[in-house]
Amino acid sequence: MSARKILESLVREFGTATSNESLTRKEATLRNWMAAQLREVEYSSLTCETEEEQFHDEMEEVDDDWDGADVGSHNNNCVLHDHIRFDDKMIPESEVKRALDYYRSAKNGHRTVRAMTTKFRWVTSDYHIRKLRKYASDKKAFCLQAARKQLIALLKKEVMSKFDDGIQLHDGDLATLAIRINNEVTRIPHFQASPTWIYGFKRYAGIVLRRITRIVSVKTFRNQSQVQQAAQKVVDKVRDDLKNGRSQKPNPDPCWRRLIRQRIQIVTQKYKQQQELPLALIKT
Repeated sequence: MSARKILESLVREFGTATSNESLTRKEATLRNWMAAQLREVEYSSLTCETEEEQFHDEMEEVDDDWDGADVGSHNNNCVLHDHIRFDDKMIPESEVKRALDYYRSAKNGHRTVRAMTTKFRWVTSDYHIRKLRKYASDKKAFCLQAARKQLIALLKKEVMSKFDDGIQLHDGDLATLAIRINNEVTRIPHFQASPTWIYGFKRYAGIVLRRITRIVSVKTFRNQSQVQQAAQKVVDKVRDDLKNGRSQKPNPDPCWRRLIRQRIQIVTQKYKQQQELPLALIKT
């Protein structure tokens, strides 16, 4: 980086002073700080570090109309899903068909909720009866829609849990989690968690991206392992004090906040190492 180029750009943006008045005390303090930073730039002792992190913002406008369809995966041409969700239970499609046949086998063409519950315990309300009729009218669309909703709900729950634990997630992490949940639970055929799907999920869940740019000393990179070890020792000491009921409280100064942030980065890195999927599983 060049200090002269930075100064030239600042002069073009802000111009120069039109009077010869001396600097005020605050202006002189700021000037000295900026000069020190620019000297570090000239000595190649500083570099720019940019981070991207995603977090849940309750004030963010959400897209409630998003249905979870992955356009890039051509899900509309998939075979039927073999389970259907009724409240918190996943019922095999064969069992749903049996319930539908029993419902229609009455002389008047339908049965009461009480009669259905006696035969099928998972049918407990008028809503479940309507769900059976909807399944009969459009089986394919109904099955895929139910699976998508379940995938979205499970993914949002896991993502919020990770955020609560201080783990930073990027788009690739969201896609990995979505594919894992689909392979283990929902099993939507040919689901890929495409970038378009991830974008829709983030809007639905109120997840926003924050970019943080900092000027960092090159020495920080050279001593990164020592800094991480020091941060870990501080965190361990605080936890030990809390467990032993000591009344000491951490000082929330900028140095402490930096150590906590570095600890979060360590936790995130460990999580990413643990959640890597085999290539064969991702292609499923």
